[in-house]
Amino acid sequence: MISHFEAEQSVIGGIILDAPKALPIAEKELSDSDFSVPEFRTIYGKIEKLHAEKKPIDSVTLINELGSEYRETVMVAASCIPSLAHFVAYVQNVKENSKREKLLEKANGLVSQINGVDTIDDLRQTVSEMSGVLNADKVEKSSAAADLFLDFLKRKENKQKHIPTGFAELDRYLYLDPGDFIIVGGRPSSGKTAFTLQMLLKMSREYKVGYFSLETSREGIADRLISNFSRTDFGKINRSEFTDEDWIQITKCYDDFSKLNLEVIEAAGWGVQQVRGYTAMNQYDVIFIDYLTLLTGRGKDSVEKASNISKDLHTMAQADKVTVFALSQLNRKGAESPDMTSLRESGQIEQDADAILLLSYDAYEPEERELTIAKNKKGRIGKIKLRFDGSIQTFWVEETER
Repeated sequence: MISHFEAEQSVIGGIILDAPKALPIAEKELSDSDFSVPEFRTIYGKIEKLHAEKKPIDSVTLINELGSEYRETVMVAASCIPSLAHFVAYVQNVKENSKREKLLEKANGLVSQINGVDTIDDLRQTVSEMSGVLNADKVEKSSAAADLFLDFLKRKENKQKHIPTGFAELDRYLYLDPGDFIIVGGRPSSGKTAFTLQMLLKMSREYKVGYFSLETSREGIADRLISNFSRTDFGKINRSEFTDEDWIQITKCYDDFSKLNLEVIEAAGWGVQQVRGYTAMNQYDVIFIDYLTLLTGRGKDSVEKASNISKDLHTMAQADKVTVFALSQLNRKGAESPDMTSLRESGQIEQDADAILLLSYDAYEPEERELTIAKNKKGRIGKIKLRFDGSIQTFWVEETER
């Protein structure tokens, strides 16, 4: 486990290494008082000052500003960070250690108060302060009524643009925005991976999108994407059996496909913090996680693990203003018409999600699919009839049930 000293050193090193990417992440959570090592506290304070003055943040500038006595500390920090992909975890480590230190200070004070002559009201005040330490964030946002109204006018002056799914009928139900947490559920073979990959292709025309695959290789994901994009038979792609016409059809798509702002990440064994760090480093607007319960998480059993993963993804979406799609398996009960209770492992997922989309199909009519909007905080719930052509990994809307 990384020590508190190493975590603080890594935060400083990450900012020196790539301030434009790393500093916005640190500033959301940390102030100089969160650093327990005096040298790192001073360096971070200077970094904040340089940023406020819009001056460059690098090892040379910091040494010039702080003096030669900080040369070794700055240079070692700049060279010690193993990977920016774990930067969020380092920031969280520093923040949690800071809270622990403040809690310990309050707890020692509470013991003295209990053994002293302080009143019960004094004790209540200290306990309240301890609770405040646990729940404190660096930036607290509050708005008076007038501010809320003026902000509303500013936001609504122009028609608000939402993130498109690629399905016009679904967009009439959902109003996707940064910070939304969406669950896409389905049983095996329901097509949830193909469905989300089709959304990925649409969204990546306008937004930077990351697809975290915890089960399928990037080659497997690429095969599905190119089948959909080029309208090439998926069976031929799997067998590597192409006619000259197939090759022409595929290769002529290269220019358009290469312009898509998407990345596929093989994330087997990753947890939410790694996904969050990688997302922040690469500045994704939208991410897909295939699928939720394959993420590593804390918990004594599968239910507690799934609950904690769901809560962490929801927090990530809201705090980092990233639209998060997470795929989830459904249990086998009620196979014909799934609802929110069909989500496997945890009712916490149902509570955390801003919207829940459930895919189902009739085994006797494999091309017919039904998308149930089972939860939708911003709009209607309902069902959309879909068709699925597995040969080209493509969905389209057949009709709508209102």
